[in-house]
Amino acid sequence: MASQLREGPPPSMQFVSSGHASHAYQIRPLRASDAAAVRQICCDTGCLGQPVAPLCSDEELFASLVVEPYLEYAQDWGFVAEQDHQIVGYLLGAPPGFDASVFRVAAQATLKMLARAATGNYRDHPQTLQFLHWLLFRSYGERPLRPVHAAHMHFNVRSPERGHFLGLHLWQRFETLLRDRGISHYYGELFSWPGHRPERPYRRYGLQVYDRVSTSLFDSVCDLDIENICVYKRIV
Repeated sequence: MASQLREGPPPSMQFVSSGHASHAYQIRPLRASDAAAVRQICCDTGCLGQPVAPLCSDEELFASLVVEPYLEYAQDWGFVAEQDHQIVGYLLGAPPGFDASVFRVAAQATLKMLARAATGNYRDHPQTLQFLHWLLFRSYGERPLRPVHAAHMHFNVRSPERGHFLGLHLWQRFETLLRDRGISHYYGELFSWPGHRPERPYRRYGLQVYDRVSTSLFDSVCDLDIENICVYKRIV
């Protein structure tokens, strides 16, 4: 069951990006009714910022793997960005020690994928079978080290809205929530490759690289040398 929102959640925050009224956004706490939009953004950005379909044709279970633990067990740690009443980005947070919830949901989704693979659902999409193989045999070994006793965050923004500092504003709301709850640091994971090194500009916002490992997750769809990087930040 999803955790309940605290009484008196932080008020919504509005801002105008790049000085244009057409880029007016609102950051507000995540609601249960946002789940479908969050899942869709996850699938629209799940393959190196692009739609996940080339990597995994089963969007339902891909979203279950990536965002369902937060939606089900940490609803009151998340925020969304809206423009014209449409969700265009999200930040899903979680308290320290959240791995058990992630494992529980991921195991259920992986078993469903195995069952669907056994009945031939992915016969015409070998990349999905490769993705499932990666989940079973390589995913654990290709995760970077993470700081202990730290909160966690995962965020995504739709492609048309990137470059308007939505990620920064979502981080700031999340950091305010962490301070209110007495948590001193948090981490997230991101993908980095030649020509796309997000960890570099993130340093100006105080996020540092904690660990980095090579990943084979995207080998079926590209030939880039991709790293999975854990970034972290101390806020108090």
